Amino acid sequence: ADLGLTLAIENHADLAMADLAHLVRTVGADNLGICFDTGNAVRVGDDLLDAARVAAPLVKMVHLKDMIVIDASRGDPTAWWPSAPLGRGIFDIPAFLAILEEAGFDGTLFVEMANMHPDWEDEDQAVSESVAYLRRLANG
Repeated sequence: ADLGLTLAIENHADLAMADLAHLVRTVGADNLGICFDTGNAVRVGDDLLDAARVAAPLVKMVHLKDMIVIDASRGDPTAWWPSAPLGRGIFDIPAFLAILEEAGFDGTLFVEMANMHPDWEDEDQAVSESVAYLRRLANG
């Protein structure tokens, strides 16, 4: 805190969001929060919007992904699902962002692609499409 730094712990493949939020609240430091990864939340079996509601007041930054989820592997943290441009996968990105906005989120959104879905093999194009999607959302 003396250096003006903030630490954001990413929900990875090892903690449900409720557990990570509990950890951050237990530490109780103003400069400790959550790096919310949308893909990782669902990989461990969390519902994306429920996890967002739990974490929203603690979120410092977001790894924003949209994915094509393989239902048979939902809840398996070792499973990897293909990425899609934002708005083309199964995640309700507008609702997710609205939950964060309502909680006062003013951090950074990172567009992140994991393993690309065969329909979108050009990762640069998928990121460009995702940024355009976010701009459309921001402009109403």
